[in-house]
Amino acid sequence: MRKKLLLHSRLLLAAALFTFAALNAQTTILFQNFEASKTAIPAGWTQQQTAADPTNLGWQFGNSTTFNIAGTFEQNVPTHTYFGLVDDFDNNLTVATNYDTLYTPSFSCLGHSHVFVSFDLMNYVFNGYDTTTLVISTNGGKTWATVTGKALPANNFTWQDSLVYDISAYAANQANVMLGFAYFDGVPNSIGYPGAGIAIDNVDVFAPLDYDLSLTSQNLPYLMQVGNSYKFTGALENFGGVGITSLHMNYSVNGGAAQSYTINGITGFNGLTSYNFTDNLSFTPTAVGTYTVKLWADNLNGANADQNNKNDTLQANFMAISAVQPKMVLLEEFMNASCNPCMFATPNIDSVSANNLAKCNAIRYHVNFPGRDFMDSVTWLPFVQGRWTYYNPPKTGGVPQAQIDGSYIFPAYGSLSSSSIQEAANAGSAFGISITSATYTAATKTFALSANITAYGNFPAGITAQVALSVDTISYGLDQSQEDPQIYFDSPIGPYSLGLGIPDNLYPGLLHFPDVVEDMMPTANGTKLAAFSTNSTQSINVSWKVNHPWGIDPLGASLKLSDTTRYDSTQTARFTVFLQDKNGEPTLGVPAKYVYQSASAKLNYVLGVQEVSDGVYFEMYPNPAKGSTNLVYDIAKEENISIEVTNLLGEKVYSENLGRTVAGKHALELNGNGLPTGIYMVKFATDNSSTTKKLIIQ
Repeated sequence: MRKKLLLHSRLLLAAALFTFAALNAQTTILFQNFEASKTAIPAGWTQQQTAADPTNLGWQFGNSTTFNIAGTFEQNVPTHTYFGLVDDFDNNLTVATNYDTLYTPSFSCLGHSHVFVSFDLMNYVFNGYDTTTLVISTNGGKTWATVTGKALPANNFTWQDSLVYDISAYAANQANVMLGFAYFDGVPNSIGYPGAGIAIDNVDVFAPLDYDLSLTSQNLPYLMQVGNSYKFTGALENFGGVGITSLHMNYSVNGGAAQSYTINGITGFNGLTSYNFTDNLSFTPTAVGTYTVKLWADNLNGANADQNNKNDTLQANFMAISAVQPKMVLLEEFMNASCNPCMFATPNIDSVSANNLAKCNAIRYHVNFPGRDFMDSVTWLPFVQGRWTYYNPPKTGGVPQAQIDGSYIFPAYGSLSSSSIQEAANAGSAFGISITSATYTAATKTFALSANITAYGNFPAGITAQVALSVDTISYGLDQSQEDPQIYFDSPIGPYSLGLGIPDNLYPGLLHFPDVVEDMMPTANGTKLAAFSTNSTQSINVSWKVNHPWGIDPLGASLKLSDTTRYDSTQTARFTVFLQDKNGEPTLGVPAKYVYQSASAKLNYVLGVQEVSDGVYFEMYPNPAKGSTNLVYDIAKEENISIEVTNLLGEKVYSENLGRTVAGKHALELNGNGLPTGIYMVKFATDNSSTTKKLIIQ
């Protein structure tokens, strides 16, 4: 099957996947769904298990009710009908090295030149040593071979339905065939690791139809632009026994006449393989609206008809709009500063984000588990918890976890890539977002944003405009992680580890945290938008007055680990606006929680103060600063301006005379790149008064 979730066009398909048990006209040779025997081994089936471990209970049979016993494995098997299960995790208490094999009865394949087997599988791999294989015998069990020569796929606590294998090379026209599901727990006693186990259901050995193609996917995004030409591409699956060398591809738009062309010279398109097709006909939408396209193949290997019409046709719906907009992808991550997997995932996420700034906006929510995270201490209840609940992660889901445009992706160890960002961006967007104002008013400590949202198609009410305020980078001088304290790394930090499997190059991930969300405006629920008509615009205006620092300081000492007021924003803060559809658009295949568009803007810092009667009002941002900081001031009349910076010893480290300066608001940059880390006093003076403030350089 093809990869799911990342490529937007594949998310939006209206195609259905068909199980082999539902297909007509195939010849069933052996079928077992365990519904008749329920909690007993079916008649004619046998099992082999090693006697070395008396606690090994071997294969058991039941469902989620009958397996309601103590033990991590059985309790986590997802609901299914009655099935067979072998559990090494709990039942092999002495951790013996076992083969537990479940055998089918003998069956005959005489008269069948093509033989397939289909079954449902849940295969939990605990430590990478345990394996499950499908084995076959054609002499009643005297000798065995491994089908496909490799282990069955691991899917952990997920049922993978209708796995299909071609066993024709072994079983075709054989009179005495047996299959076995062989589980090996993987390690000897001396290592001391148990395996886990597997479960199977709906075992179906059958002779397939000769000709049975299914069009399973097409690659165009759901958006089309009026007046542009499009060619359909996608994948066909051969569920028949005969290899395909030629076919006709067809498509029909809104029930109109079929458009057809012939593809010749196909090679390697045998049973249970796929073929990627490219349409050589073009379709051009002529007006704004929805288009329903049906695609199918016929005339197989000349004039042969497809013998199963239930899975022939794929239907996809498209929205034609006046102007498809470039898509800015949204990457959201939930993470924790004390999370070991988060640390391992960080280099990959940071790299992908940095390499895709032109295509992707990234924001990160800090959660309150598994360990301490001072950035989370006052953000969880106001908005982070709301976003976590909104995505409703699976019971086994912890952090890190992330969403690309609202769809789940586990971002550890390279599973997030630039290609996944590009695939999401290729979908384009029916919306444009223009941020007209993004400000921070120093006098009132208020962040505010205004934006215009324009739709280039028709959309119902209910889309939500979300606004996240984030800091580009928060840096700490000390490692606050409880799972990965500094003792786990070499000192001084170098390229090696202490044999704990934690490379030193990961240590910066415990000190520097990019794209940290400080607030959601106006709340985690966002702003509900009214219905859109084509080319219509709606505006949002949100604000937030700072009401919390970055976390708490339970130890009450400014230089200790918990002091989260001493962070460094290496650049500035920014707003990210994104449009999210909680229910999606099912008729278009748009999934629930899909993010149509995002946009971001850095802040414009504003004084917003009245004239100060005593002294001179000025502000510096960022403060604390890493190197340069911005100094902004407002004077009521033309005066001479001078600036002087001293260290805590009173030594002058910088001075500048700005001369005669006209009345009004002004801004300048103080370059502190040459200054050592520490606290400095900045004196801002006019002809008649002066004001001194503290500047922290980190």
